[in-house]
Amino acid sequence: MPVDVKLNFLPAGYLIKATPAGEDCSLIVQEFSSSEDGDLFISRLEGLPTILISLIPVPNRIPCSMIDNFLAVIRRDLTATVYVNELPIKLGVRAKRAIQAGQAVLEDDIADIETFEFIGVEIPLDAGIVVIFSQGWRKGLYYDLGPFHGQVATPRDYDLGRMLAQQYAYLGFQHLFKITDDEWDRLLSEQWFPFISLRQSTLKYMIDTIRCGFNLHDLTERVAKEFGPTLSDKLDVWRTNLFFQPHMKIFETAVKQHLARDYVSSTSVLFNRLEGLMRTYHLTLNNPIKPNSHTLVKSVTESVVAERHTFSLFLPKNFQRYLKEVYFAGFDPRDPKDLSRNTVSHGVAPIETFTLKSSLIGLLILDQLFYYMRPLPKT
Repeated sequence: MPVDVKLNFLPAGYLIKATPAGEDCSLIVQEFSSSEDGDLFISRLEGLPTILISLIPVPNRIPCSMIDNFLAVIRRDLTATVYVNELPIKLGVRAKRAIQAGQAVLEDDIADIETFEFIGVEIPLDAGIVVIFSQGWRKGLYYDLGPFHGQVATPRDYDLGRMLAQQYAYLGFQHLFKITDDEWDRLLSEQWFPFISLRQSTLKYMIDTIRCGFNLHDLTERVAKEFGPTLSDKLDVWRTNLFFQPHMKIFETAVKQHLARDYVSSTSVLFNRLEGLMRTYHLTLNNPIKPNSHTLVKSVTESVVAERHTFSLFLPKNFQRYLKEVYFAGFDPRDPKDLSRNTVSHGVAPIETFTLKSSLIGLLILDQLFYYMRPLPKT
């Protein structure tokens, strides 16, 4: 059961640095930290959460080491309601496949986490909050004391559920969000990307291999065994997207050629038609800007960047870079080496680059675009 407690003071935040008495100081009033932050995370937990837990009557108090989830709703009248290990969490996710009611949802079923809420609790916009949640061994802490600053309450002006969703995603999928710039450089140099429809175990293997300084030569067969058997189902799903529909005969042909191991044909079809798909999307948006490689990438990814949160599993900013540097990569006319939309369409891509890998990458880019190209809102 929730516990109502009385505070002796309104919490203001955490001090940024030590300040002598009587001097102005700077406070952090809104922050997310996790078990990945080490001592900083522990110091935050030993502050406000520990104070709130100490106010709970001893018979109802749970040791800090046993806390799985925690929510404190703090009001300006110095009262707070505290929930410890009792609130079910409801996530709003975008699924990769059709899932029946009552069916278990696994990690590999989640394309992205969009919303987060504690079931049965309404959090006022003018209340301060402290939230702790766990995923496996990892924990996250988020607090927002901003409403307490000022003569009157300042309501939150952001979507709390969306904010908590991105933090929950970060906690559960850190392998995606801790890829360094250098690792991204090496990943893209091998033309790979953490595509949405690959299993998390495969993505972890991809990232760990790059992190260890090894190449990804053996990744192709692994992806082929994993992604290839799903292509018939993928075609059914792609047909539901209105932007895909004008191109479906072409995509069906590419899949047929891929399954027949005619990778020259499937790659040639895909790397040309992907641009056509992006052009369809760009024109449907009534974008007045003339379509070119730069504006097409921007059209496809920009709305997703704005719509999705920082820790979206779609990795929109990185995919934007992938399209620019890998799919739309330029080439030296005197010595074209890599396969891209430009080398394929200009007829100079080396024949040895038309492989199982290039065909798979074309299909994976196509599938990624399916998740990016959402139906337009009705007006």
